[in-house]
Amino acid sequence: MKWVGMFLLTLLVIYSAALFVIDLQLGQNHVRGFFSDIMAGADYPLPYRALYGINTSLMVVLLSANALFFLVCAGVSEARGISGARRGFEWSQVLFFLYLACDERLLIHEKMGSILQMNDAIWILSLGIAELLLLFIFGEVARQPWRLKGWLLAAAAFFGVMVYVDAFLPSAMPGRLPLEDLSKTWATVFLLVYSWNYCMESIIPFLRGSGNES
Repeated sequence: MKWVGMFLLTLLVIYSAALFVIDLQLGQNHVRGFFSDIMAGADYPLPYRALYGINTSLMVVLLSANALFFLVCAGVSEARGISGARRGFEWSQVLFFLYLACDERLLIHEKMGSILQMNDAIWILSLGIAELLLLFIFGEVARQPWRLKGWLLAAAAFFGVMVYVDAFLPSAMPGRLPLEDLSKTWATVFLLVYSWNYCMESIIPFLRGSGNES
């Protein structure tokens, strides 16, 4: 499993580096299509149109996987008779990640920013703060071992970079577009690792207990 993780991490590093190189060497218009929303037009001079919106598609898959892991955890918690507060937290994560997957596909935060006439980075920051409150108040992150919550810190760091870039860096700045979107991608990857480990912490004791009963 360790080697699989290292292989996937290497692929992600290569993928990120390639998108940065395209932006810095050819310009933002040549890389924009890779980060474009699936619903957007495809009028960019993109050499590889088969990969149009690839980062958006990747994000939808990663966010949906997060929701799936927490859905499994919620089911296991109910089977184990664990407190309603924990199950409520796990269901909140299912809904949170499903919302983010839909947002990535349907441009919800961009539309909310337009309706409310505010920078959509504020909307994303508000969601991030809400998630932190859920994690620390109901998810009891402070009590979790560092091997688990360390992934959350890495995700939070990349999320902070994304919000900063979106809110303060010039939109035409070289490297700005891949820095913003790839920070979001890396944050989601680390959240997925956290979700996986959280899920394993819940499932393994349950399976061991079931084995003892049989």
